Amino acid sequence: MNQISNSKRPWVVLLGTLVAQLVLGSIYTWSLFNQPLVTQFGWPLGKVALTFAFTTVFLALGASASGPLERKFGIRKTVIGSAILLVAGLFLASRVSSLWQLYLTAGVMVGFANGVSYMLTLSNMIRWMPERKGLISGLSISAYGLGSFVFKYVNVALLHEFGVSSAFAFWGILISVLLIGITPLLTSAPQDTAGAPAKTGYSLREVLRMPQAYLIFVMLFTTCMGGLYSISIATDVGIRLVDLTAAEAAEAVSIMALANIAGRLILGPGSDHVGRKPAIALALVLMLSGVCLLLFAPLSKPIFLVSMAAITFSFGGCLTVYPAMVGDYFGVKNVTQIYGLVYQGFGLSALTGALIGILGGGLQGTFFAIIALCAVSLSIVLFIRPPRPASAPLQAAGGQA
Repeated sequence: MNQISNSKRPWVVLLGTLVAQLVLGSIYTWSLFNQPLVTQFGWPLGKVALTFAFTTVFLALGASASGPLERKFGIRKTVIGSAILLVAGLFLASRVSSLWQLYLTAGVMVGFANGVSYMLTLSNMIRWMPERKGLISGLSISAYGLGSFVFKYVNVALLHEFGVSSAFAFWGILISVLLIGITPLLTSAPQDTAGAPAKTGYSLREVLRMPQAYLIFVMLFTTCMGGLYSISIATDVGIRLVDLTAAEAAEAVSIMALANIAGRLILGPGSDHVGRKPAIALALVLMLSGVCLLLFAPLSKPIFLVSMAAITFSFGGCLTVYPAMVGDYFGVKNVTQIYGLVYQGFGLSALTGALIGILGGGLQGTFFAIIALCAVSLSIVLFIRPPRPASAPLQAAGGQA
């Protein structure tokens, strides 16, 4: 009976992981709250929207903290703690009266808590099934993306029924209950054993001395900057430059979301078969093509939709390939810590894209920067290699490098 139970355990953990990722992905419905907050408090839209930049930055910081928190408290207690911080952040957001309070609650608290559980559940699942890293990343991160679809309807209903302040509170209660409810399904992956090389890996300190970690960071930074910036300006560009109606702009956002999820479902599992580098190269070529079309082609609705779909397909797909690549190059034992550090490129890219636009680069300046980064990243794909065997992780029991 124990043997059957043990054989089923990874699939039980996968179920819990997918539900957790779906719930955590609800954070991407944030744009629904922008206009209601403007209407209620009279704050400028740009300053309200800045809340999500804080969320993104602290999501990445939370991801880097997930490894130490797991080692100290275990996966279940850590997820429960992040659920409590999530509901606290959203409940306090329902009581704010100033922008700095909104940034602190919905930005810092919610972003950090989301990042902890996002990275912890994803990397733990990769350790459970190291032979299916691409598939696991694709499924998990697709569930994260699907959360914005599912909770779009939930949060629209909450906003309509209760108003923006109460909607924050009810949203927080709902996702915290769901997160705490699935914790019995979550179990930390077993530690490495003798004869199980897939469960060994470099330490974070060793990886920090390896150029491969920084090269993967640059590639992740590139695709995240292209994806996050394009998503943030899609509606404005569609309405102002392509003459889309509000309904057509909403349709474009839906197409981009579908392309994002398609990229996650195709490139992650596909990289298990064709390799991580070919998958990333394809994504970078698609992103480069999409950005060049936006910059140099006469803008029309079809060109706009194709360009944005190519960029978001690339963005979503790459997010599933990088954690698998980190596991391939550095082993899965410490993948939570290592990918948590590499993932700082996510938050930094969002901040960089916004700063280029604010400091005078505008739309064109930011897109030219993305083109340059794509060229650099394609060069990295051509030349990057796994760490040399001479410095590979020790395979013997007790021989953690």
